[in-house]
Amino acid sequence: MKKMKMLYMLCIVLFWTTISSAEMMYIKNIMEVPLRTGKGTEYRIIAMMKSGDSVEIIEQDADWSMVKSLNGKEGWTATRYLTSEKPKEVAYETIKASYDQLQADKTQLSTTHETLQNENKRIGEELTITKKQLEEISLQYNELKKNSAEYMQLKKENDELKATLSKQHQDIGYLQTNVTKKEYMWFLSGAGVLLLGILLGYNARQNKRRSSLY
Repeated sequence: MKKMKMLYMLCIVLFWTTISSAEMMYIKNIMEVPLRTGKGTEYRIIAMMKSGDSVEIIEQDADWSMVKSLNGKEGWTATRYLTSEKPKEVAYETIKASYDQLQADKTQLSTTHETLQNENKRIGEELTITKKQLEEISLQYNELKKNSAEYMQLKKENDELKATLSKQHQDIGYLQTNVTKKEYMWFLSGAGVLLLGILLGYNARQNKRRSSLY
């Protein structure tokens, strides 16, 4: 059983190795080449291959080659119709296709380059506008900062003035209270002196009257 599995695996490996290493050849510069069911012109033609068609070599000898065509058909064709070199028509078409692709790539690159230039110009203009806006914002910020500093200074001075004014009001109230008390005391003192003078004068007159009676 194990030998059968190993043989099966070996067959698969050989099969894929054969496929991967298959040689590719081309039909020579002949209008059309027949693909037959066997080695010889007596065998039936199953397909016609054109000049420049690539074929996969399956088996080959000096006279006949078993090949696989582009559409997947397998058959035999004369070895003399095959060549390993690309026919000029195929080489020309390949080069032309490459050239056309390069031209298309060039056009695409030119379009992309123009698009990038326009995008770069647009970004440059937006950058200039943004830079200008940033400068304006910076000026506004500095002006606001300056005004804020002036406002804080004015507020500080206003608070100091309020404190000074409050202190002055307190001092004025204190002075008014003390002055009123002092004026009251002076008034009482003056009134007392005046009353004492009147009493003394009255007493002196009474003494004079008494002296005149004696």
